[in-house]
Amino acid sequence: MKTILDVGILSLTVLAMLSVGLELDVYGFRQLTKSARPLGMALLLQIALIPSVGLLVAYGLDLPPTLRSGILLVAACPVGDIANFFTLIGKGNLAVSVTYNAISCLLCPLSMTIVFAAYNHILKTPFGFAAPGWRLVLPFFLLITLPIAAGAGLRFAYPSKIDRISRSLRFICLLGVFALCAFVIVFSFDQLKSDWKFAASASALLVLASMMVGWTLSRALRMNPASSLALLISFAVRNIGLATAIAITFMNRIEYALFSTVYFLSEVVLVLAAVLAFRILGHANGKLQLFGFSSKV
Repeated sequence: MKTILDVGILSLTVLAMLSVGLELDVYGFRQLTKSARPLGMALLLQIALIPSVGLLVAYGLDLPPTLRSGILLVAACPVGDIANFFTLIGKGNLAVSVTYNAISCLLCPLSMTIVFAAYNHILKTPFGFAAPGWRLVLPFFLLITLPIAAGAGLRFAYPSKIDRISRSLRFICLLGVFALCAFVIVFSFDQLKSDWKFAASASALLVLASMMVGWTLSRALRMNPASSLALLISFAVRNIGLATAIAITFMNRIEYALFSTVYFLSEVVLVLAAVLAFRILGHANGKLQLFGFSSKV
């Protein structure tokens, strides 16, 4: 059973990263190079700020140790590819979202290793796990990088045929994430019954705080409304499939995946609410005109 589960989770991770690569439009990416500086600053700040928010939530609330570890794991993960879907339905800047998502995933083997080391340094004691360690950086990097590169290559080679495959693959990955969440709920049901209030409140707080950080940063970087929405979503949406893969496959600790499941449900509700508010408040005469933004990003 464990072998089947590990193979299934790793396969889902590869498919999810392939899906991210299939969304990469080389020409759209070239257009974004003009805005490389603000997007690069946003990405670096996210790597530092979201784990910091995770630390505040994890140790500011009186949470069970397994939930604290789950929060820190989720906060260290890269952007989830469902962020692109949220950005699409919110009429945000999809090019920013897709590129930001892909680069976040490409950097995550290194960024997560640094974040985990920072956790241990700040807390002075191990916080429950340490992954991926330096010896896992290369295989972890290949697990993420090769599928994204393959997807981008397919998009470049067969641009007219890839959209249908991309939509189907995104749907399969979304079903896979829901299946993983269902698995975690079934096998951690007793823990969920006792900890669901803590998990729900902590996940909602982390989602809302992350959205606020993303929005505030976008204003500081003078992004336009569509790009600001993409950044707000990207800061809040974490890669739950990857978090679950690390918890179950790399660490053999399914209880750490419980917070990931609750967080995923929370982010869906709260991010969709933010997208709806953005559409209602910002959509005027077919254009997004919100709060006087005027940047080119």
